[in-house]
Amino acid sequence: MIVCPCLEASLLDLETASPRVGEDVLDHLLVDSLAHYAIFAVDPAGLIVRWNAGAEKLFGYSSSELIGRHFSILFTPEDVAAGAPGAELAESSVDGGLEYDRWHVRKDGTRFWGMNRPQPLYDEHQKLLGFTKIVHDLSEQHAVSEAITESEHNLRALFEKTQYAALHDDLTGLANRALFKEYLERAVARSERFPEQKIAVLFFDLDNFKVTNDTFGHSAGDQLLVLVTRRLERLLRKTDVLARFGGDEFAILLQDMDDPGGANLVAGRIVERFLSPFTIDGNEIFVGASIGISVPSPSTSGPSSVHGMLGDADIAMYEAKSQGGSRFVVFDDLMRTRAGVVMQLDRDLREALARGELRVIYQPIVGILSRRIVGFEALVSWQRAEWSGLSPGEIRAQAEKSGAILRIDRWVLEEAAAHLRAWRSEFPGLDDLKMSVNFSAGEFERPGLARELQRALGVTDLPAQSIAIVITETLTSENADRVVAALEEIRAAGGDIHLGDFGTGSSSFVYLSRLPITTLRFDASSTTSLENEHKGTAVIRAMVAVASSLGLRSVASGITTEAQLEDIANFGCTEAQGSLFSRPVDADGARELLARSSGLVNVSSRRAARARRA
Repeated sequence: MIVCPCLEASLLDLETASPRVGEDVLDHLLVDSLAHYAIFAVDPAGLIVRWNAGAEKLFGYSSSELIGRHFSILFTPEDVAAGAPGAELAESSVDGGLEYDRWHVRKDGTRFWGMNRPQPLYDEHQKLLGFTKIVHDLSEQHAVSEAITESEHNLRALFEKTQYAALHDDLTGLANRALFKEYLERAVARSERFPEQKIAVLFFDLDNFKVTNDTFGHSAGDQLLVLVTRRLERLLRKTDVLARFGGDEFAILLQDMDDPGGANLVAGRIVERFLSPFTIDGNEIFVGASIGISVPSPSTSGPSSVHGMLGDADIAMYEAKSQGGSRFVVFDDLMRTRAGVVMQLDRDLREALARGELRVIYQPIVGILSRRIVGFEALVSWQRAEWSGLSPGEIRAQAEKSGAILRIDRWVLEEAAAHLRAWRSEFPGLDDLKMSVNFSAGEFERPGLARELQRALGVTDLPAQSIAIVITETLTSENADRVVAALEEIRAAGGDIHLGDFGTGSSSFVYLSRLPITTLRFDASSTTSLENEHKGTAVIRAMVAVASSLGLRSVASGITTEAQLEDIANFGCTEAQGSLFSRPVDADGARELLARSSGLVNVSSRRAARARRA
C-alpha cells in the first residue's frame, strides 16, 4: 500500500524524533491529518489513548467512546479468536512498520477491507511507549480486486467447460472423435515402445437405430443412445476408452492386452449382450451392433497409424453390416482392396453422367391377358467397360451411397418422358402407354418433387397419369410422414404411384393403408419362389389378393418362364415384366418392340428384341 507523501514524511519524523518531538508529531497527525485516514495510538497493552477525526469517520466511534478501550474492538470476531490483536502488537514491537491488509469492523457491525500499518513508539532509553496505527479503507479497491479474481475464476471455469465440451459428447458424456484420437495416438506410441502391450480399435454402429428414431421419435433415440452407453461401460475395463463419434457410431480403444485376440472376446460379448432388448417408456427396442476390429500393422504404423487404424476398423464395420449385422469382423488387407474398388466406383459414378456414360434402358411391362406392352420401366445402364457388368439395381444402390442419385433420377425422368412422348406420337394407338420411373428416398427429403414432375410433363406435353413414380418399400418405412405428404401431392396432380419390391420389407401392410398408391409391384425374389413348392405359390396368391382387395393393379417382375406367367395369370395378376418378354433394351429397341404388332409381345418376338437390348 502506498501512503500519501505528507503522511509518509510525518511517519518518518515520528520514527526518528525524540519522545517530546514524537508526541508533537503525533498530535499533529491526530489533529490535522487527512480525514480519509484513520490514525490512532494505543499503549503497550493495546488500550486506545488517541483517536483522530479520520478514525471517527471510518469506524463510526467518537473519541470518547474508544479512549481506554482495547483496540481489538476494531477486529473481526474471527481474528480476535485467532489472537490477531496480540500477535500484531508483538510483531510490530520487533519488526516495526509492518503493513498488511485485513478485515476491520465498524461500530454498526459492518466490515470493510483496509490497509493496516502499526508503528512502535520508544523513549530515549528504547522503552516501548506504545503504537500508532494507520488504517485506510480499501473497500473499493478490494471490491475491484475481488471482481477481477471472480472474473478470472469464471473465465477459467468457462474455458475448462468449453475445453471439456470440445472433447466430449454432450448427450452421453463420452469422449468424442478428437479426444479418442488423442488417446489412440498415445496408445500407439506406447505400444511401439512396448510391443508386448497390445492395443485394438473397435468401431461400430447400431443396427436398426434409424427405425427406432422414426418409430418412437428422436427423444427415444437419444434415450437409447444413453442406455447403449451405460451398457457398454459395464462391459469394458477402466483402462479402455469408449467414445461416441456422432449419430449411432461408437469407438472403443482396448489397451494393455496380452493377446490381440482379446479384442474378439470383447466384441463377441458386446454382440451377444446387444441381443437383449432395451426398454424405453415400456417399449422393448432391439438394436444390434455391427463391429469392425483393427490392430496395428506394418501398413498402419508411423505417423499415419491413428488414421489407418480408424479407417481399417471402419471398413471392417461395413463388412460386418454387409454380412447381415449383429456380428464383428476383423480387418484384413483384402477388405482394403475391396474398399478401394468401391471408392473408385464411387468417383467414376459421380462423373458418369457428365461424361455421357449413362444410358436409359427400358424393360416392357406387358398386360398378361392381352400380351400387349402397356408401359415401360425406365432403368439405367453404364456404358463403361470396367463397370458394364453392373445391373441397374446395383448402379442405383451405389448412386444412393455416392449422392449422385438425385441428379441421375432427374435425368432419367427427363429422358424417359421425352421418349414416351415420341413413341406416343409415332404410334397413335398407344395413347395409354405409360412410363415407370424409380425414385430415391432422397427425393422425398425436400419439397418440390410434384412440381418437377409437372415441369417434365409440361415440356413433353404428356398427361400426368402417363408417368408412374416407383418407390421402394424400404423407403416408405424410413420417413413415412414426409413420403406420404409428397406422394399425396403427386397423386393430387394425377400421377400414378407404384409401390415397388412389395413383400421384401417388414412394414408392408402397415403402410399400404397410408400411401396413396395405385399399383403393387412384386419383387423378382418373390416371383422366382413360385417354382419352390406350394408355399411360394401361396405367398404370391396372397399378395395379388391384397392388391385386388385394395382396388390396386398388380405387376409381377422377374417372370422368366411360361409356367410362372400362367400361375400369375391364374392368381389374377394384371401385368408382368421379365426376360420372358424382353430384357431391358435401349430406346431404339423399345421402339422396335412397339412397332411389332402395335405392342403385341409373345415369346418368339422377344428373341428379336434382344438384339436391340443395351
